[in-house]
Amino acid sequence: MIASRAEILIYLGKAASITDADSALLDMLHPLAESALLNWIQNDLGYAQHVEFLPIGGTPGSYDPDTLVDAHRSGGVNGAPGGRFVISGGTDGRSTLQLKHTPVIATAIEVREDLSAYAGQSSDPWNSDTILTQGTDYWLDLDEPAMSRTGLLHRVGSWPNEPRSVKVTYYGGYAASQLNGAAAGAIKLAAILTVVKAFKETKVNQSITTVGSVVSETIGKYSVSYGGGVSAALTGMMIDIPTEAKDLLQPFRNYGRLFA
Repeated sequence: MIASRAEILIYLGKAASITDADSALLDMLHPLAESALLNWIQNDLGYAQHVEFLPIGGTPGSYDPDTLVDAHRSGGVNGAPGGRFVISGGTDGRSTLQLKHTPVIATAIEVREDLSAYAGQSSDPWNSDTILTQGTDYWLDLDEPAMSRTGLLHRVGSWPNEPRSVKVTYYGGYAASQLNGAAAGAIKLAAILTVVKAFKETKVNQSITTVGSVVSETIGKYSVSYGGGVSAALTGMMIDIPTEAKDLLQPFRNYGRLFA
């Protein structure tokens, strides 16, 4: 979890006591709200080793090669640019790919390029001869000496347009200590705000009932009677990300993953 249960209870003012019903509701909504948050920013956040096969699509349309569209460069962490990018390419290839799991650690990254790999379905895909050299064949866009918050991987020349012909193995995401620290405090606060909003809105919906269907009526001295009401919560609801949380999360949103 991004935010702990204890932190959410403190924000709700229920750290001292909480009813069994509210406790069960919070336990149900907590993972659902955080899942909605991660889906909105298109970033898993958790630190792990990842393997990606790029590019996702084939030859792009009539875009100029090597074009980067700056989606959001303000509000970065510790003064670093926080933007994510939409990457376009031309018919000759694209010079930049974007890795999904940011921030990307510059060390222990391996890139292999094999136009005949066929997404790993050939007889000998991405063998040792296909390994590219970092700093010679490609380089990672760095915000800090050993970290890339943009996840942009630049090629000397052009990356191929052949789908899934590039295999990238790397470490990315935030360690638990980073999510608890000042560097990513905005993510934690956004998670708390999202869970709290979902909790409070559900509580309100549970207290509202709608009028049931008409079961009888008369014409003279008109009268009408309705069946039993039902909870408005039964009509369905969505977990929405609060505007304040979205503002906090903009620097971490992976626009390249959204529009790739």
